[in-house]
Amino acid sequence: WITRDVVDDGYIRDSGYFTSPFADVLPPESARVSFTRFSPARRDVGTKRRVAVLLPCTGDQTEWYRAGIARELLADGIECVVPTIAYYGDRKPPAQSAHVLRTVADAKIQLSVTPVEMMLLARLMHADVVKNAKDASACDVDWVFAGISLGGTMSALAASALAASRADVGGDVGVCC
Repeated sequence: WITRDVVDDGYIRDSGYFTSPFADVLPPESARVSFTRFSPARRDVGTKRRVAVLLPCTGDQTEWYRAGIARELLADGIECVVPTIAYYGDRKPPAQSAHVLRTVADAKIQLSVTPVEMMLLARLMHADVVKNAKDASACDVDWVFAGISLGGTMSALAASALAASRADVGGDVGVCC
């Protein structure tokens, strides 16, 4: 579900995807959740992992803007995940114009499915971390969900839902919006 793309300038860029738990109610184009992960190429043994999930602001159809933020955070050793939310980017239905949702129902679906998809993303990524860990400290992961505007709303919903679920994602969960 994750493929290694590039190792460049001290970081690793991976692409990944998983099937949305709401695939049956989403347009076919939105059924697959895609994301890009930017990781430091080197991690000191015994260092707790810090992961920022960067959700899009209103109209942010691609990863370009958030990839720039990710590169800045990588300089501080923070791994970043840039997901594509339902009805955006490669998950946009063909009849939809840019990021403008066609109905109120589409907006409610987008706001409802995104936090759950981000919870699943954190769980899947933590399971991948545990599976590939070279030492126990590598399994400790602190998460922050970040975004502004639309991304801020979704970040707050995802972080609070994940914290309330008490899911084991390896560490603390926070929000920055």
